[in-house]
Amino acid sequence: MKTEITDERILLEKRSRYNPLLGLSPQSLRSANDAFKCGYLSTAARIWEEIEDSDGAIIAARSKRRKSVARLNWDIVPLSTASTQAAQAHAEILEDFYNNISWSHACDKHLTGGFSRLIESMLDAVGKRYSVNEIIWKPNPTERKLRAEFKFVPLYFFENTLGKLRLLKTPNSIHGEELKPNKWLIAATETPLMRASSVYYLMKNMSLVKNEMPMQEADVRNKNFDEVCLGYNKEEAMEEATRCINCKNAKCIQGCPVSINIPGFISQ
Repeated sequence: MKTEITDERILLEKRSRYNPLLGLSPQSLRSANDAFKCGYLSTAARIWEEIEDSDGAIIAARSKRRKSVARLNWDIVPLSTASTQAAQAHAEILEDFYNNISWSHACDKHLTGGFSRLIESMLDAVGKRYSVNEIIWKPNPTERKLRAEFKFVPLYFFENTLGKLRLLKTPNSIHGEELKPNKWLIAATETPLMRASSVYYLMKNMSLVKNEMPMQEADVRNKNFDEVCLGYNKEEAMEEATRCINCKNAKCIQGCPVSINIPGFISQ
């Protein structure tokens, strides 16, 4: 069975890659997280993945969480309604299947493994709400054995605008194509931890030092009627704008003598 994630599709993705943390601001992060809720997953998924790979605390916690689950023992538990002989036969087939599956990462073919690596990849849903593995079935009729390869596909390959994941054929696509039945393994959780973690990451790495407004010296301004405040240059203004965290009840508006909507002005 052929894979849906071709080498050409992966190459398109890598050619369009960028570092989503460069220039990340509270406004752009909020926009990405809001878009994720509406089903446009790619921007937030890229931001979350980059944070997972660069923040030391998240790297350590994620690795421990995933490996602790992947190392657990597992067993096939037959249904109580099944006959003993049939249940034993089914258990042997399933155990053989799970012990012989192969796993790989769609974008990094050096990352390979078996059942435990599959479990680790499924736990990506804890951080990003969804985890997707493509199933490439490899039946062996002559030996009556079923084999399969599971290929982990990053979440930015998909969109969820209709309430179900659909595959984006190009990095710039807005709407995707329906996933073929019995071809995908999708794990899901209700609340992605990376939504909150991304906000904490930004606050942790954002400058809290206020740029003082340049002003005329006292012995200069007492001789003219020009504006006392000289204003920020472009770089200083952009740095100050990134400090806005979009408070629900913005105190800056209340403190402004003419009640300017400062957060709205910054967002423009």
